[in-house]
Amino acid sequence: MFSPYLRFDLNLQYYFFNTQVTSTEATNICASLGSAFRPPTVDELLAISSEIVAAIGSNCPRLIWATQNGTLTLAYVGATNGTDPIEIAASPAPPFCRAYTVCVAPLE
Repeated sequence: MFSPYLRFDLNLQYYFFNTQVTSTEATNICASLGSAFRPPTVDELLAISSEIVAAIGSNCPRLIWATQNGTLTLAYVGATNGTDPIEIAASPAPPFCRAYTVCVAPLE
């Protein structure tokens, strides 16, 4: 298993999975990492978005599962409009949609 990315300033560790999955699959991927892991909130995703953009390239926005007010949401990371680092694509998201997964947990 690979190591998580660590953000000490946010007290957060996270994994990025470069495979598109449904919302149920994303939730299961996070649960398989341990009970503390879950999809990020939109704010958490925004806080780590520059690292994700650096890893995938700024010309390739990615649709990623996140939560907003406890509801799974689709968010674009990487500017699709040329200015914003993250955009909400669909909230709530249809469960059959496929997107990339980020799983977060507090640092232990």
